[in-house]
This record gives sequence, structure tokens and C-alpha cells, in this order.
Amino acid sequence: MGSTEGSRQLGDRHRAPDPVGGEGTGRPRLRTGFLVAVLVGAIGPLALVGLWLVQSTQRSAEVLVRERLQETLSELALEAGIHWGQERGRILRLAEAPAVRELLREDATEAGTVENGSEGSAETTVVSLHTLPTELEELWRALDGVVERAVVRDPRGEVRLELEREPPGGAGARPPLESALLSVRFPVYAPMAGERLGTLEAWIPAARVIPGAVFVPGVGGAVFALFDPDDGASLLPLPMEPETFHRARFDWQGEAWVVARHRLYEPPLVLALAAPLDAFSQPFERAARQGLLALMVVAVLAFLLVGLVSRRLTRPLAALAEGADHVSAGRLERHVPEEGPDEVFRVARTFNAMTASLRRTLDRLSQQEALAAMGEMAASLAHEVRNPLSAIRLDLQRAERRLGEGEEDARALIRRALYEIERLDGSVNEALQMARADRVRADVLELAEPLGAALHAAAPAFREAEAELEVGSDPGRGIHVVGDPATLKQLFLNLLLNAAEALDVGGRAGARVEERGEEVRVSIWDDGPGIPPEIRDRVLEPFFSTRPEGTGLGLPIARRIARAHGGDLEIESEPGRGTVVTVTLARADPTSRS
Repeated sequence: MGSTEGSRQLGDRHRAPDPVGGEGTGRPRLRTGFLVAVLVGAIGPLALVGLWLVQSTQRSAEVLVRERLQETLSELALEAGIHWGQERGRILRLAEAPAVRELLREDATEAGTVENGSEGSAETTVVSLHTLPTELEELWRALDGVVERAVVRDPRGEVRLELEREPPGGAGARPPLESALLSVRFPVYAPMAGERLGTLEAWIPAARVIPGAVFVPGVGGAVFALFDPDDGASLLPLPMEPETFHRARFDWQGEAWVVARHRLYEPPLVLALAAPLDAFSQPFERAARQGLLALMVVAVLAFLLVGLVSRRLTRPLAALAEGADHVSAGRLERHVPEEGPDEVFRVARTFNAMTASLRRTLDRLSQQEALAAMGEMAASLAHEVRNPLSAIRLDLQRAERRLGEGEEDARALIRRALYEIERLDGSVNEALQMARADRVRADVLELAEPLGAALHAAAPAFREAEAELEVGSDPGRGIHVVGDPATLKQLFLNLLLNAAEALDVGGRAGARVEERGEEVRVSIWDDGPGIPPEIRDRVLEPFFSTRPEGTGLGLPIARRIARAHGGDLEIESEPGRGTVVTVTLARADPTSRS
């Protein structure tokens, strides 16, 4: 069966049903699907992103406002620390005054600057400047405007001294930070001994620590608040409920407000800032809405442009689709035009290469089917042809021996018949070898055994061609492989006979063996004319031969034997410089040889 006829039959066998798509089938066109994909995959997400941007502007504005509030509070805390460091030293001088320490050392029954009541009892008395010792009077005057009230307590918490200034006139008109008093405590220790004698508690105006003006960059209408960290009480009058400052966000008078807090440990104080969010976020929302509108306009224009471009793109794609319909119907000779944009051009070129490769594959499949059929036929030939051929050969040989002298014409006819019988018997043998090439025994053997036998069997062919066979010193000795000695000998013999047939008078050929890791490479080389490039890819095809009397089965049999042994066969040839056929086999451990 020829390769062309086989490919047609295989093409018919593997032919897919006619495509059901295309015009008039109700299926969407590629251009429509492309536009829908652009609409759903690009413009739709862009619109969703635009809507998300509009909705997320308030969240983004909230984050930005809170960051600015927090930055402002951090700056206030830094300034408060600087101011407090200055005021703290002045108050410590009062806590470390000898008169205060002496007062706390006195017995509890004698405590206080003014005794009032029965013996053994001490009552708290608001002391005026006229009853203070001179040292305390000077220290107290030095703290004018810094400390509004001071109380000295012993370790049991009983008041030993209480100082308080007279409220100034018009106290109601004082600024909030002036009227807000911060409570701070200082321990009083005995000098040198380190014994704690009591505590000095002082109330200072918040203005001595916190700057009077609080400005938040870029945020208007901010409200500043101070809280006692112990009980959470507000130290400043606020326009809204103080409890709202304990939340991260609240609504007041129909407007969203953001709160930031910062705690100070020296002096103990909680700073808070609240700012309205709407006035800050509205410009962002307006810009986002305008951006969304511009995005939608651009999306519509892009959709129209994509529609125009897709029309141009789908024209060559339609030709590709038509070519695919022909291929699916088994008409592999279809060639699509290679035109259009670069990507479509490459697809068309690849499509044509694919169909050409598919044609070659189907040709090979047809050849394999021919080989399978030949294998079945070979079994019959072995019985139906070889036995009669042997009988005919014996009869002709007897007839030749009985011829007398002068019967040269009859002798020539008999020898011609014997030659044709030998050639026919050789063809039957090659067919049997091709059919049995995949069935090998897996034994561990020394490579020198089949290779040496093949070299010995091929020597007469080289002598007849008046060429030289370079054998070398026992190639393959000590190298073991897994395989069948008989089929490996046949493999190497086929390659050597091909080399002998390719050589002219005086030509040279030989065999060399190389070990490469777990592989063994046996190369049969010759310095003949080489293989022309145009037929180099076809020499391994069954039944392809450049000699009229050749069967075209030598190299295919050799490759099938190599692959049956888990290896492969490669051909390297250059016109005018000879040919090298390399057989790769798996290396074996000689200790596992049975």
C-alpha cells in the first residue's frame, strides 16, 4: 500500500464531522465575542473601579484627616514635653524644700502648720501666705501662674499642708486652657536616706503645658479636647458630648467627624482632636465623579475603536477558521493565506506548518500500517514462499550439476534463476526481520560479541567493493549492554553493509565505541559521498531506497531494533565528507549477567 493512498485512508478514518459553527448556525461570531469580551473584561471592570473610587473617597479622606490630626497631636505632645520639662523643675523645688520634708517628719499628732482641736488630732487647714515659713512663702510666690493649688500628704494619705491661691477677678472670662487644671503628683523623699516621706500634688493650668492655638493643616473646624486619664473626665468645655471623643468616628449635627487621640504620661494627660470629614472629602468626591464620567467617555470611545479594529483583525481569522474547517474534514492540502498583523501572520504560518506536519504524520502512520500488514504477510511468506523456494533452489542446483560441457546457455539460465531466488529469499528475510524487530530478548551481554560478529560478516562485502574496513582492537570489549545478541548483530550488520555499498574503490569505513555515563554509543562511519540534504530526512522511511535493487528496509530495521533495546539511531552526514550512523544503547552492570 503506497504512502499517498494510506494517508488518504487514514485521513478518511480520522476525519472529523463537518463543523457546525459558522454562518447560519446561530453561534456568536468571533467579532461579537471579541467585543463582548472587551466590554465585560475591560470596560466593565473600569466602570466598577470608577464607582469604587467614588465610594472610597470618604474612606480615603477619613484616613488622610486622621493622619493629619495624629500628626498635629504628635507635635502638640512634643511641645508639651518641652514645656513640661521646664515647669517640672520649678515644682520639684517646692517638693524638695526642707520645710516640706520637716513637716512630713513630725509626728502625726503634731502635724500641720496650725493646730486646731484636741491634742493628738490634726486637721487640714488652708494656709495663707502670712502663716507660711519664709522659705515656703518664697517658693510659693515663685510658682505664681504655674501652680494654682498644692497639697502635701503623708504616706497614709492624710493632708499635712494645703496651699491655694485666691481666684483672680473675672475668672469666668479666662481662656479654657487657663481655667483647665492638670493634676500632677511628686513623691517627697528624705535626703540621703531615700525614705519616702509623702506626696506633693499640684494643680497647674493646662496653658502652662499645651500651646494656646491648635491648627490642623488642611482641616478646618477642628475641636481640641483634654481628658484626665484616670477617670476620663473632660478638662475643657466642648460643643459636643465628651463621650464622643472616646470613639474613632461619630456623627454630630448631620456631619461625620473623625477623632484622633494621644496619651501623655508626663504630665498624665490625654489629648484629643476631632474634625469634620465632609468639608475635606467633598472635593475628592467631586473629582472622583468627574474622573468617572471621563472614564466612561473614554471607555465608549475605546469600545467603538475596538469594534473598528476587530473588523480588520477578524478577516484573516475567518480565513484561518475556513482552513480549520477543511482540515477537520480531512482535506489536509488546504493552505491558508499568510497575511494580516504579525500575530495572525504567525498563526497562519504555524497552521500551514501544522497541516504539513500532519500530512507527514499520516504518511508515517500509513507506512506503519503497511509494516503491520507486512508483518502478517511475512509469517505467511515464511511458510508459503520460503519452503517452495528452498525446493526450487535444490532442484536447480541438481540440474546444474547434471549439465554437461557445451551447455553453457542452460547453465547461465539456471544461475540467473538461482540469483533471483536468492534475492527473493533475501526480501523475505528482511520482511521477517522488520516484523520481528520489536521482539528482543533482554540479556546482559558484552558489546564486543554482536559487534565483532557483524564486522566479521561484513568483511566480504568490503573486499568485493575494494574498500577498507577499519576494525580496530576488538571494539566493545569490556562494555556490557542489555539486549539480544542476534538482533544487535543484525542491526550493526545492516549499517556496515550500507556503508560498504556507499563506498567507492579505496574508500574507508569503521566502527568506534564510546561510553557516556549510563549510555554506550556505537558509531558506524564511512568517508563515502554522504547523503544529499534533500533526502536525509527520508532515509529512515520504510521502502525508501536510492538503489533500484534496494528494498529500503535496512535502516528502518536498524532503528526499530535500536528502539526495541531502549535506545535510538541518529544519522549525521555531509555531502562529500561521509556519513556517521550512531546507535545509543543502555549500559548494563556485568555483575547482573545471568
